[in-house]
Amino acid sequence: LRVRVSHTGRKVFEVYRWHQGAPVRIKICVWPEKTITQIREKADEYNGDFAKGINPAEQKRAVREEMTFSALFHLWLEQFAKPHKRSWEDDVRRYQNYMDHPFEKKRLSWFTATHVREWHQRLTTQLKQRGPAATISPATANRSLALLKTVFAEAAPDLRNPCAGVKMFKETSRERFLQPDEMKRLFDALESEETGEDFRDYIYLSLFTAARRSNVLAMRWTDLDL
Repeated sequence: LRVRVSHTGRKVFEVYRWHQGAPVRIKICVWPEKTITQIREKADEYNGDFAKGINPAEQKRAVREEMTFSALFHLWLEQFAKPHKRSWEDDVRRYQNYMDHPFEKKRLSWFTATHVREWHQRLTTQLKQRGPAATISPATANRSLALLKTVFAEAAPDLRNPCAGVKMFKETSRERFLQPDEMKRLFDALESEETGEDFRDYIYLSLFTAARRSNVLAMRWTDLDL
């Protein structure tokens, strides 16, 4: 029984041992999904299977391969995303927009690097055929690929990740600086009667402090030294 700690501090408990001349690693849980007592009991259960000549990893792998991607995604959503990610609703929208239709009924054994690469390429071509409003940028396609990779890595760690080796699109930076005439129009608009006072203060505070949007929106009076 061992625990692996990532650079982000994420702790994963697992059983690691040799079986029939090969190393086997079986994930138990991400801390603190189970208590230490429950983790040890599960490790004893796996070791009991090994003693009987049964490889629990192969059993889990067979079950995973028979799952549909829809089932895997919702398993990941409930066990990994919702408890640990504030932005899980964005992941659901990305799944619904770009993964639900092509992957919903696909068995996990269907997923290969070739299939994933073809899907990733199609994301920026198929939608463009529906008109400008339906286009998808390379950056959005890359975020979808990253989500797919995360779902397999966290919810099916005993399977080979089909996203491994699939290259992301080259992204074009959107950073641009306002020109002097544009800055004047911006400040004129902020000072107009149509602009709400709260919005005006938010923009000024963001401009003059260069703080992140989330930090400014979460700011309280106690955080300010006037």
